[in-house]
Amino acid sequence: MTWGATMSPFAVALALCQLALAVILLTAAISKILSTQDYLTALRLSRVPKVALLPLASLVIVLELTVSVLLLQGNKTLLLAGFAICTATLSLFAIWAVWMYERGMKIRCGCFGDSATTIGPTLIFRNLALVLLAVFGLTLASRVGSPLPQPSGEDLIAVSSLGTVYALAIAFLRARRVLVYSVGQLLETTAETDEGSVA
Repeated sequence: MTWGATMSPFAVALALCQLALAVILLTAAISKILSTQDYLTALRLSRVPKVALLPLASLVIVLELTVSVLLLQGNKTLLLAGFAICTATLSLFAIWAVWMYERGMKIRCGCFGDSATTIGPTLIFRNLALVLLAVFGLTLASRVGSPLPQPSGEDLIAVSSLGTVYALAIAFLRARRVLVYSVGQLLETTAETDEGSVA
């Protein structure tokens, strides 16, 4: 299916679901990489055995990156698999968040693009909304074709490149305050050194 005037509203809705969930999962994976300490602490407090901590942490990140790629293409079989895995992953995360909140663990999880987000009602309701979106996308994908292109080598390179740029942008935004502060300190130090030399 291609973009055009005859495309059904359901196909458009499917494409929007694909893009939205792919960006969210990509953001979540990058956020976990950039907020590793918060992420590992959350897993550790979930009573994950120490020997399984890093493998599980890596598996979740790889899973999110893989699903985001599966959602950014039009092959029906791969797309259904992507939505199914996405639904299962988000459902498990929702259950985990409720469990942690009930235990009084209001900690930062280092997920979904905001390192300051703590486990609480807002995070839980947001994740439940994403589960509903994934279920909606899965239902649409089983009934209509996606207008996004079939997977190819060129598309994979393009998606990987965009993902890299997106990751760098998030990393820069996260580090911007530190960079501005560091540059400010450097300028102040330079100014003080120049004043000392003149004196």
